[in-house]
Amino acid sequence: MAAQKINEGLEHLAKAEKYLKTGFLKWKPDYDSAASEYGKAAVAFKNAKQFEQAKDACLREAVAHENNRAHVHSVFFMLPKLMSKLA
Repeated sequence: MAAQKINEGLEHLAKAEKYLKTGFLKWKPDYDSAASEYGKAAVAFKNAKQFEQAKDACLREAVAHENNRAHVHSVFFMLPKLMSKLA
């Protein structure tokens, strides 16, 4: 179960990185989709009890939201996740 969730998290990280890449026809990174994938990766890692990887994915999600100019959105997503880690 844990290995399956870790693999799922890694797949979501790979998808997020793909959304951030630019190319000849894609001039801007898709931060919104990347943030969504990072969030899914964080949940998968949390379920696998890989808390360091979950924390890293949460931070990457917040950075993607920030780069997307959704500052308020990133705060609302980041605070509950960080608070649950501290509790």
